[in-house]
Amino acid sequence: MRIAKWGALVGVAAVSSLALTGCSNADAEGGSGGGDVTLSFAQWWQPEANGQMEKLVDEFEEANPGIKIELQTGPYGDTKDQLVAGAASGTLPDLIGLDGNWVYDLTKQGVLADLGEVSGGSDLIDSIEGVEVDGGTRMLNVVYATYVLFANTDILDAAGVEVPTTWDEFAEAARAVKASSPDVSPLALPLSLESPVGIKNDVLSWYWASEGSFRDGEGADLEDDDLAELLDYFAGLNKEGLIAPGLANMLEQDKVESFASGQTAMIVSATPHVNVIGERDQVNFTVGAIPTKDDFSGTPGATYASWGIGIADSSDHKEEAWKFVEFLLGAEQNGALATAANMFPANGDASPDESAMAENSVKAFEIWKQGAPVDEFLGLPAAEQLQRTLIEQVQQILAGDEDAAAGLSSAQVEWDDIIGG
Repeated sequence: MRIAKWGALVGVAAVSSLALTGCSNADAEGGSGGGDVTLSFAQWWQPEANGQMEKLVDEFEEANPGIKIELQTGPYGDTKDQLVAGAASGTLPDLIGLDGNWVYDLTKQGVLADLGEVSGGSDLIDSIEGVEVDGGTRMLNVVYATYVLFANTDILDAAGVEVPTTWDEFAEAARAVKASSPDVSPLALPLSLESPVGIKNDVLSWYWASEGSFRDGEGADLEDDDLAELLDYFAGLNKEGLIAPGLANMLEQDKVESFASGQTAMIVSATPHVNVIGERDQVNFTVGAIPTKDDFSGTPGATYASWGIGIADSSDHKEEAWKFVEFLLGAEQNGALATAANMFPANGDASPDESAMAENSVKAFEIWKQGAPVDEFLGLPAAEQLQRTLIEQVQQILAGDEDAAAGLSSAQVEWDDIIGG
C-alpha cells in the first residue's frame, strides 16, 4: 500500500499509544524470569482485516500458552513516524508492521533484526518474498495488495465505451466521458507532496505495466525514453482537461472519495478499496488491468503494496516473536488473513477463499496472478524523499511548465545525491 494507504479511509481512531510502549524492555508479566511473555505488535492492519487479526491472535495464544500478543493499532501514515521516535527513545514494539519502502532506512537506524538469524535458518526466509538490507532479511511480506484500474460502469456505459486496456483506448474513453458527462473527471491523480506515494501507485504503475524500469544496479536511471513518453502522455491528458483539477494537492483518500461519490470515472487504486468503495453502495464499478502501451506484448508489471512484518532488533523476545511470524505465514492463517482483507497471500501454498471475496476482488486476483510483481523503490534509500523529489518535477511536467525529458534529468541529479549520500 503505498498504500497514503487505503487505511486512511477506514476511519480508525489513532491509538495514540502506538507510542510503542510495552516492548523491547520485556513487557512480560514474568519478565525474563518466567511467566507469560507479552509481545507488542504495532501495525495499521487491524481495522482493514475485518476482525481476522483478533481471531488469529486468539488462535495463536491458544496454541502457544505463555505468549500473549498486544495489538497496537494506528493509521498507516503515523506508523513510520512512531517507529522512528521509538528507535530514538528505546521503546520499540517487539513485532513491527512494515511497508517495504521503510525497510532500508529503519535498518540503517539499527531498528530491524535479521530474520534469518532470528529464525535459525527457517525455510520461510527463502520461500516468502521479503526485503534484504545489509545482507540480512529485515522484512517478510504477509499479504499483498495490487493496483488496478477502477472504472465506474454507469459513466462508461453512458459514454458508450468499454474499460480501456491500452493508452490509446484510455485517452479515447476519457474524451468520451468528458463529452457525455461534463461534470465528471475522467481520471484523478493524487500527486500531493504531503503523501508522495501517488507517484508510484498512480503514475509509475503505468510505466511498470509495460515493463518499464528505472533501476540501474544499486541505483536508478530516470532518463528513460519510455518514462518520458508516459509523462508526456499524462501532460497531454491534463492539457485536454481529462485529469481532475487540483492534482498537486490531492491525496489518495481524496481520489478514492471522488470515485466513490461518482465525481471521477476512473482511478488506479489498491485492491482493498474494493471493500471500502463497495460498502458505500453509491456507484457501480468494475476493475481491470492498468492500461499498457498499445504495442505492448510482454508480461505486465503489477504494482503492489504489502503488509510486511519485522522484529525489533532491541526486542528481548525475538524467539517468541518469530513464532508469531511463522504462525501468520502458515498456509491456513495466511489465506484467512488475505481473504478477510481482500488481499493476496504471500505464502505460495495459501489461497484466498474466492467464494468469500467480492467479485471485483476475484477479478483483481486474476490480474495479479497474470502479472509480475514490481516496486522498484524497494532497496533504495529514502524512498519517500525520492518519490517527493520526482513528484516536484512531474507536477511541472503535467502543468506544461517543463518538458518531460528535462524534468527527468533534473530529478536524476537530485536522486543521485540522495542515493549516493
